[in-house]
Amino acid sequence: MDTTAVNELLPTEQHFETNRNLIVSHNYTIRPNLLNEVRFGLTYYALQVIFPISGADAVKTLGLAGLNLTDVPGVNAFPTFDFSDSTGFTPMGRDKTGITRSQTIQLSDNLSWIKGNHTVKIGVDFRRVRYTDLESFGGSDDFGAFTFNAGTFSGNAFADFLLGLPSKSYIAQSGRDTRLHAYQTGIYAQDEWHVAKNLTVNIGLRWQALPPFVSENNNLGAFDPRNGGFILPNQGVARQGFLTSINACPGVNPALPCAPIETASQLGLGNGLREFYKGNFQPRISVAYRPFDNNKTVFRAGFGIFTMTSLGQLSFNTTNINVGIVRTTSNQLPSGQPAFQFPAVGTATNPLLIAGTGDFYQNVNLHYRDPQSAQWNVTVERQLISDTSLRVSYVGMNSYRMGQTVDLNQQAPSATPVDASLRPYPNWGRILSSENQGFSNYQALQTEFNKTFSHGLLFQVDHTWAKNLGNVGGDAPSVFSPEVIYGTPVADRFDLAANRGNIVGTRQHRVLVSAIYQLPFGKNRAFLNTMNSLGNAVLGGWELSTVSLWQTGPHLTPITSPAFDTANLNLVYTGALLRPDCIGNPVPTNQTVDQYFNINAFNPVPAPGRIGNCGVGTLVGPGTLAVAGGLSKTFPMGEKARVRFEATFTNLPNHPNFAPPAVDVSAPATFGKINSVHSAENSGNRTGQLALRLDF
Repeated sequence: MDTTAVNELLPTEQHFETNRNLIVSHNYTIRPNLLNEVRFGLTYYALQVIFPISGADAVKTLGLAGLNLTDVPGVNAFPTFDFSDSTGFTPMGRDKTGITRSQTIQLSDNLSWIKGNHTVKIGVDFRRVRYTDLESFGGSDDFGAFTFNAGTFSGNAFADFLLGLPSKSYIAQSGRDTRLHAYQTGIYAQDEWHVAKNLTVNIGLRWQALPPFVSENNNLGAFDPRNGGFILPNQGVARQGFLTSINACPGVNPALPCAPIETASQLGLGNGLREFYKGNFQPRISVAYRPFDNNKTVFRAGFGIFTMTSLGQLSFNTTNINVGIVRTTSNQLPSGQPAFQFPAVGTATNPLLIAGTGDFYQNVNLHYRDPQSAQWNVTVERQLISDTSLRVSYVGMNSYRMGQTVDLNQQAPSATPVDASLRPYPNWGRILSSENQGFSNYQALQTEFNKTFSHGLLFQVDHTWAKNLGNVGGDAPSVFSPEVIYGTPVADRFDLAANRGNIVGTRQHRVLVSAIYQLPFGKNRAFLNTMNSLGNAVLGGWELSTVSLWQTGPHLTPITSPAFDTANLNLVYTGALLRPDCIGNPVPTNQTVDQYFNINAFNPVPAPGRIGNCGVGTLVGPGTLAVAGGLSKTFPMGEKARVRFEATFTNLPNHPNFAPPAVDVSAPATFGKINSVHSAENSGNRTGQLALRLDF
């Protein structure tokens, strides 16, 4: 599959995808009540990204000096320039491009045994998962990423960009690309017990073994929080530039503590550099019960624990730390003056100055456990009349041990300016780490009203009333959280509870209506059923259909410039997001596209000594209304053929479904303004399609 992707202010890139799948299975009846299935599967995926600008040529043309590009010869990319702070502008840049590949080999065996009222299933699932990927630390890696903030020099981020005065530079000499693999095993047993003719109980247990991925290049790394040291795989080596940047023992800067260099075996670890957690037990139980002497009412309930498989992102985070040289350089001296200006990019060369600048981007806790979720549901379904039923369900999911990205080198919030010498690990710069400190809790009431086809009408109406709270998205989530929030730590790791709020993608209300209605005119219909052939062809046999959606808007979070760091958390340097203070009602009396939110309800500069008090997900964006409709008719063409005419339309009323407004209160020119519409779930501009289909 070939697609394109737009890069703001840069040429469009091309994506070429390749998918290959192979499945072979064999079923064998050992006895009439004993069946075995063996299954083998192979999947292969590759993605090639083509971007038309040579990274080295871009650096040369821009005149940037001090970038080491020896690890990326012939790679296409473009340096990143982020001047969005308080301007509303879109950053520009492109990380290096190339080919990524993944492959999964699966072998499973399932045995089913029927004995009396019991149906027992047991099985094992073995997988070898392997992938190769472009090594990336973030930004544009070797080609540099430069951030401009409103409160650093001129007072305007874009003006600082024109002056060549970034507030910080981020440069990652990345090393060779990654090759990792893991062997994963699952074992399960399940018993479906028909206790009585109106009662069925299902109980099961699954255990999963999910050891950490191992690098075929032996290039993983981990942080030792006990002593600020660095852990290598057995027989692993580290690049001297990296060792200098963390003041590796014996150290080049005697004013800083030195970082011990340790090996996996010294800490009782394997070369995956993470403890293999063996406690992923997942019990499940469900009940189906008919309380009356008929099939009109059914009660169902279930509970289960599920493990979220980490498919490589955690291990990818820790690749090439030992051979990469990653430095984040603040450009503001204590005097307020810049330390460097373009074409210089701010990379130090004096070992005494380099020591203590090394970034760990990003670590995984040595005792990190696989996230899990406990899921439950209770459902009552009732047949109201012969063709109509109502189903009401309460569903819930509590997810825990989810990943949070924190900076282990962050100091506690304070009203006094940050003192870099007081960092927990002065021989490091940022130490971004994935920790089991995230959670989310989803609860919903789901109602489904069904009418099976009769009298020319079929419909289904679904309504979901949901609440989803958690801290897993960080300070200002804009999308559902990925497996790992890479490269963006929370603003205040000492108060993760402050990030508990509404999950952005969960809508509070969602209604979906699907229906088919045969107009009651023509042959075999209620009216005008004696029309002649011509009249029936024109007026008879028509059918209407619709799929219509209405839902409330996404939960949004106000943000402000990280330069307004009144808690002295060094947010510009760490790359964290910051929320403002809330001081009033954010919803104006009359919401318009130019003022969807009230900017006077916020103070962009939080009170001293803390982050802003605005909560996560406290704003609600525009909702969605999408009514799709169709008109169709089938024309018989003799005994063996027929022609079907269809006219289908999306967004029949052509209702504008607005995209969320800007939420950066430090950019008053754009805050609360809606500048575009969205087209998700067929909610864009009305489109129509006419089709004729011949069936024979």
